[in-house]
Amino acid sequence: MADKKLVIRGGTRPVGEAERPQVLRWLAFLEVFEDVPEQELALLLDGAEWASFERGQLALDGRSAVRAVCILRSGSLSTELAWTPGGLGAMARIEPGDLIGALGALCGVPPLVRATAARDSVVLRIPERAFVRFLESSHQGLLRVTRHVNRWLMRGLRAGAAKRECSVIAFVAASQGMDLEPLVRGMAGYLAEQRLAVELVTPADRPARSETLSAMEAVSDVVFLVTSPSDPEWTGMAIANCDRVVILQEPAAAALPEPDIMALCGPGQRPTIDLVLVHPADAGSAQMPAHWVGREDIDAHLHIRAGNPADGDFLARFLVGRAVGMVFAGGGARGFAHLGVVKAFQEAGIPIDMTGGTSMGAIIGAGIACKWSIEHLLERLHQLFAMSSPMRDYTLPLISIVRGRLVAKRLESAFGDLDIERMWRPFFCVSSDLTMGRAHVHRVGRLWRALRASSALPGILPPVIANGHVLVDGAITNNFPVDVMRDMERGCVVGSNVRVDSRFISAMENIESMSTWRLMRDMRSGPVNIFSVMSRTATISSMHQTQHSCRMVDYLVESVSDDVSLLDWKSLHRVVERSYQSTARMLERDGVSYASLLNGNLCKSAA
Repeated sequence: MADKKLVIRGGTRPVGEAERPQVLRWLAFLEVFEDVPEQELALLLDGAEWASFERGQLALDGRSAVRAVCILRSGSLSTELAWTPGGLGAMARIEPGDLIGALGALCGVPPLVRATAARDSVVLRIPERAFVRFLESSHQGLLRVTRHVNRWLMRGLRAGAAKRECSVIAFVAASQGMDLEPLVRGMAGYLAEQRLAVELVTPADRPARSETLSAMEAVSDVVFLVTSPSDPEWTGMAIANCDRVVILQEPAAAALPEPDIMALCGPGQRPTIDLVLVHPADAGSAQMPAHWVGREDIDAHLHIRAGNPADGDFLARFLVGRAVGMVFAGGGARGFAHLGVVKAFQEAGIPIDMTGGTSMGAIIGAGIACKWSIEHLLERLHQLFAMSSPMRDYTLPLISIVRGRLVAKRLESAFGDLDIERMWRPFFCVSSDLTMGRAHVHRVGRLWRALRASSALPGILPPVIANGHVLVDGAITNNFPVDVMRDMERGCVVGSNVRVDSRFISAMENIESMSTWRLMRDMRSGPVNIFSVMSRTATISSMHQTQHSCRMVDYLVESVSDDVSLLDWKSLHRVVERSYQSTARMLERDGVSYASLLNGNLCKSAA
């Protein structure tokens, strides 16, 4: 329906007499005006005008002297309740064909929402008096508008409704001579195989106006916009009309100037920005140029290898919000069960694109994010724990029972000088910041150091000091950090939890009067010893958080290992095999697949 004469960019103009038939046909096509007679729709055009807004411009505000109802023709508007501070009352997006300001007109009050252009947008602006006259004259129109407003309110008030799946993505090269089209075309083909409608726009066939992009978005699940350094006008249009900007760079190549994304998008909501570093096909490790480190405007740092199909498929899933994130809870030696869960998921053909966790869950998640095979990770865990206990360098208990040097040495030996932002897949882990009294999420920095902090059980291992902050085991504040993964908004979330032993009871009585030798004998038959008591004390504070996290996942696997104690490192192979067999049966029983996880039609709990 887009017409070259439709709008004046960034301005307004009345609806011309010659175009009234075309506008009426468009109105009759909209769901909100279905079955409304044309002569009644014509009342809406009394004094109507076209208004266009560049991204970031305010399109509707209750404080404006102009009282009008708008119908979005092209683009997209973000909305929020008019009486709330910016961002706190976010509502559902306004998409083409939606009304804005209709509720205020129905109630006889100023518009109840503020609307800001999230794209270059065009609206049909109808004076409120003309809209009210239409409602008074058309019973069908009043019914349709009322239902439309109710549906939009229900959509907007639903938890998380203001969040929108990423559908338009602009790809920008940051290295000289970089050809983006083969990579983007490969991702488009992969998503098309999953029955998504994908539109690929290259510099050779790029549209002249943003209204055409809006039309493409209306009929597509995903729109990929490939930009070119030689066409800055097209680059600017693509960035101003996308949900996400993906900056791609080859670390060894000469860099290109980075586009000013904030200037191109205006003062409104900016698109998310992802950095993708493209390494040689045979790269053994990922590199991160220094100028990208610490950039707060970058939402994700990603690494792929050129020509690697698995990396390309991962990138496609991650960018469009169809990735699979797996979160691993803490649990000491019982946490070995996570590796069996991962093995079962991989054999079921379910990709694991992002990982995160706490304590032992963080260590296993880190191995998965490093793209280690199950066999290699099992061997590393054997070296870290099962070969000999890393908790045997006891010391005078001024800060902790164990000195912690052996744990630190083994973690550093396993992960070397790898930084979190240089891992092949996105990863985070959680520790507890005693200085600030809250959870601390590690997304950057030396990996082994973050893992050491995440597993520093108070009283057993000494804390990690980072910039003056005292960091201890994440189990105190968030032992199962599903919320952190969910907030990334990159796809579905699978949780692997270690069920807490509910039988933490002991037959010992009058402990204070028992001899040392009797204490040592009785501890073998019950759970009460200094390690288990400290562990139970640390994790009990986050039990409620763990229960909440179990309800947040798209699919939950809970491993039961009551016969495994906190420090039973020798149980590694037995626990892994048992959890693998159990999880494989669960996945088969529940019909779990990558497609079913995305569709969200699974039972959320499996045990």
